[in-house]
Parts: sequence; structure tokens; C-alpha cells
Amino acid sequence: MFFFILLIIKIFIINNYKNNYNLNSNDFYQIKNLIYQINNNIESIWGKNEIILVKNNNILKYYFDNKARIYVDFKLNKIIIETLLINNLNNIFKKILFNILNNNINFKFNNNVLKSEKLYIYKNILGKNKFPLLYKKDISNYIDFLVKNCINKRMSSKKNIIYIKIDIFNINNYKYNNYINIINKYSKKYNIDKSLILSIIHAESKFNPYAISNLEAIGLMQIIRNKSGLDVFKYKKKNNFPSVVYLINPKNNINVGVSYLYILKNKYFYNVKNTESIKYLIISSYNGGIKNVLNIFSLNFNDSINIINNKTSNELFNIILNNHPLKETRDYLIKVNSLYNFYKKNIK
Repeated sequence: MFFFILLIIKIFIINNYKNNYNLNSNDFYQIKNLIYQINNNIESIWGKNEIILVKNNNILKYYFDNKARIYVDFKLNKIIIETLLINNLNNIFKKILFNILNNNINFKFNNNVLKSEKLYIYKNILGKNKFPLLYKKDISNYIDFLVKNCINKRMSSKKNIIYIKIDIFNINNYKYNNYINIINKYSKKYNIDKSLILSIIHAESKFNPYAISNLEAIGLMQIIRNKSGLDVFKYKKKNNFPSVVYLINPKNNINVGVSYLYILKNKYFYNVKNTESIKYLIISSYNGGIKNVLNIFSLNFNDSINIINNKTSNELFNIILNNHPLKETRDYLIKVNSLYNFYKKNIK
């Protein structure tokens, strides 16, 4: 009977929060967070009005016996780390920060926020110079900086809450229209279809200029410095290959990426007659390399081109889709071609 009464009380409290704060009854993540906080007496531990209502795809996680929490607010572009633990404070914050920045905390994402990607959260954090942390080696110095300079305190129901706020950039803020002028410029300069450029950027980085993959492909068009970056610099008669800082710059990155598309089109596939076939070859080569796609047809370059010219574009598409050695490239061809059709239809 006691537990039944307790359940009724909790249902009443949940409904009260839902009504007062306009929570979405169908949002499982919101309701789950609210139930967790009520069940674990968060207001008793943290103080009145200290229950955090998770809205707008934000992220909340409690740990250390519910006496520390991390709240990621994508609207404010902040990570807020709070704790009630006073003793050994610097080490506590260092441990929390190390876990966050090294991706040791299992954030569960709501709706469509990065749900298809592992979040290397340190790459979403703006460091002390408001520039993203590009490598894990940057983490330790940044943690020391935060603990030394950024610890603050606030009061809630006579409780001292110690906190640090960290700036992040919101990946959802990066859209194609931020870069459309640059894309138009290099599309015209190199005579590369604008829709193809847009679809490759979308597939590679979702228009995030700070994206860096495990293979250290960098920026909007995911340029690998000593591969496609090196090819472009050689073509332009420049020494060495582009730096990380150079490629993080959107204009430079798009210039290098579209230059590489130009090289693929005009050096390797110049003698391919069908423009639609050229598109499929470029897409496949951009992801999986030139040899992997040409070797489907012949180990001899000229023979491959001759065979390709005897195929319709639809035949070529299906041959690549069924015979390319890399599943990633087969999937990539479908994805980029679908995006291409979308941008061709919707972007003038």
C-alpha cells in the first residue's frame, strides 16, 4: 500500500512538471531523465528547483552518487559541470573533465543529435583561445587551464554548488548556406558541379569545418593531408602538403577539396564520355581511391576506361555497387548520389 501511494505521488509530481514546463509526453529521453531525478531525490540533494528538465536535444548525466552532474546545452553552446563535493575539488574536476574529454562517459543522445556518429566530444570543445581542441594531446593542458582559471560557485537552497562552464560549438549550426559563396566560387573556377561539392561536404562532415576523423581526414571535405592534400599541392606546384590549421579554414579546405575533384575529373577520367559516369567514378574514387574503382574493370588503366565507355551510366553504377571491394565505398556511392539528387533539385 505504501509503495502504491508513493507511486501515485511520483506520477502526480511528473505530471506537474510536464504541465508547468510544457514537456513532451512522447519524448522518452525527457521523461526518463525526470523520473531518474525524482526517484533519486535530486531536489533533496541539490536544493529546490535544481531538477534539470532536459529539452531541445540537450544531454544530462549524474554520477558520483548524484553529487556531480554534466549538462550539455546545445542552445547556449555550453557544457556545464557542477558538483556539491568540496573536498579535493581540483582532483574531482580533473577526473570529471578527463572522462568527458577522453570520451569515457557514455552520453545517450536524444532524437537525431549525432545519433549516427560517435561523439569525440573534445573536438566539439572550444579551448582557451576559442579554437577547437583538435587532438587528445591538447586535453591535459586544457584541463589544467580550466581547473586553475574557470572554477566558479553559486548558492542554491543554502548549498554551495561549484561549477565550470565550457564553450562548445553546436554542430547543428553548420549548414550549407554558411559556405555557399565559397562553394560557388570554386565550382565556377574548376568547373565542378556545385551539387556534387555540396553532396560530398554533406556526406564527409555535415558542414562541420572542425571535423577530424580517426584517420585525420580534416575539415569540411575531409582532406587527408599526405594523400589528397599532397596530390593537390603537387598539382599546384607547392612544396610539402597542407597543414592542419590551413585545412581547418573553410575556404582553404573547399579549395583543396574541389581541386582534388578537378584532378579526378580532368587527369584520370578525362576520356570517359558519359558525364553521369564521370560523377559515379569521382564519388567512388573520392572515398575509396582511384585504383579500387578502375581495377573492377581491368588492371590496365586504358582498358578500364574503354570498358567504362562501353557501359551506360546505370550499368556502371550497378557494377561499382556490386563489385567494389570496400563496403564503405559502396554505401558512400549510394549516399552521395542521393544527396546529389537532393541538392540538384533544391539548390539553385
